[in-house]
Amino acid sequence: EAGSLARVHRRSAVDYVLHAELFKNQDAFLGSTYVHLRKDGRLAFGPVWDYDLSAGNVVEPSLAAPDGWLLGGRPWAGALLADPTFRAALAARWRTVRSGLVSDLLRAADRHERRLRGPARRNFARWRTLDRPVFRNQPVHGSHAAAVAALKEWLSRRAAWLDSALG
Repeated sequence: EAGSLARVHRRSAVDYVLHAELFKNQDAFLGSTYVHLRKDGRLAFGPVWDYDLSAGNVVEPSLAAPDGWLLGGRPWAGALLADPTFRAALAARWRTVRSGLVSDLLRAADRHERRLRGPARRNFARWRTLDRPVFRNQPVHGSHAAAVAALKEWLSRRAAWLDSALG
């Protein structure tokens, strides 16, 4: 690789970009991105964090749709995505992890929805946020179960879009 991308740990960057794109994390490659220097002198991305504004739960309405690239014009990510070798690695990694990752996420959403029914009831009895957005433009679902169903639908549609975009 030429230039500054030669100093990037490719696997961590691929995984980081895929994770940010799968969830369409509004904060990715802006204020909420960790990069650290490895012992081999390359820059590695991670860990991931700050996903409160993602997966359709956004303050920027243009980012709510499950289709479309998020990161192309952002510093670092734009340079990575402009590199054909990186894009090929991104597509190959998506094909490798896609089926297990998405099905695991959907099952985890169901499992956690069941486990959190009681705490969710108590939370929403105390903090009346089911019928109003916490942030501006945030979607409102009316119930914890409806919010989980919306998340699962959004993730399924996002994964299908990534299939076509990275196919």
